[in-house]
Amino acid sequence: MKLHTHLERGQSATSPLFVFVHGKAGHRDIMRIFSRSLPEAANQIFIEAPYPDKRGGFSWWDTDLKEFPVSQFEESLIALERVFSSLESDFGIQPEKVTALGFSQGAGILSYLFLSGRISLNALVILAGFV
Repeated sequence: MKLHTHLERGQSATSPLFVFVHGKAGHRDIMRIFSRSLPEAANQIFIEAPYPDKRGGFSWWDTDLKEFPVSQFEESLIALERVFSSLESDFGIQPEKVTALGFSQGAGILSYLFLSGRISLNALVILAGFV
């Protein structure tokens, strides 16, 4: 599974990178409001969750099921992890610092990846989320 992403290039390939991960029933552009206070030189990646949500938008896993969808969660983890591991090959950037911002469900999946050691970050911003 490959996630839909959008890179807004900063001043250079080594400029700090901010990665935006939306919550349930969102889309990659909904997190754009949080980029207003970032340095203009920063690189920014906006990522869209893979599963269409019945409320509209996309989610990282289906929260309406009776049981937690482990396979959906793991597929999302792998796909999101791949974005972080392929910054140079897919986006042509080698940022000196990487900060990820996650809202709600996006905060949950990012915190899982970070705390389990599957991704390396300089900072993790949890917006209305959970660990």
